[in-house]
Amino acid sequence: MSRCYIITSYIEGNAPSLDDISREDTVICADDGCTMAKKYNILPDIIIGDFDSISGDLPSGPMAIRLPVEKDDTDTLACIKHAVENGHKEIVVIGGIGGRLDHTMANLQSLRYGLDQKVFIKLEDEKNIVTMHLPSEILIQRKTGFSISLFSFSDACGGITTKGLKYPLFQHTLTQGYPLGISNEFTEEFARISFDSGVLLVILSKD
Repeated sequence: MSRCYIITSYIEGNAPSLDDISREDTVICADDGCTMAKKYNILPDIIIGDFDSISGDLPSGPMAIRLPVEKDDTDTLACIKHAVENGHKEIVVIGGIGGRLDHTMANLQSLRYGLDQKVFIKLEDEKNIVTMHLPSEILIQRKTGFSISLFSFSDACGGITTKGLKYPLFQHTLTQGYPLGISNEFTEEFARISFDSGVLLVILSKD
């Protein structure tokens, strides 16, 4: 199954991942995400939203799914659910970070929805890459200029051991109440992170 790219209506900076989209990939625009798609000469397959932030007419060609303005799901989560229902196991959400903090938090919670559906979702903009993980061993590749931060998205993440980072952890517990894992540095091409309980949020960021 091809990847699914979801283009949100708020993107800080450029969107480098849009250059990686292939003909086999599915592109969904969340509401006014179609404006960014147009900037990159991308014709989305589907546009989903209540269209309250659309500037101008919808592009002709893509299927449009109009949502009610008063609804439980955000436009981005509705796009994610559509992708999951259509069998996608890898979803890249472009944007949705920064701007309104409540929208950012909603998108982080959407990563947890992906875990529950056994679907890998990544949030990405020019300066941030965000993923969420259940207990496992994770390999994260170094990106030039990016630091790496680990946060517990549950009450606690236990048994965290890291390798390939300047400030290592060994069988450590990260909690929601203390940001110990922020702004670490790569010392190897890959960071190896393992943990045995909780939900871990991994963020790569650059200034």
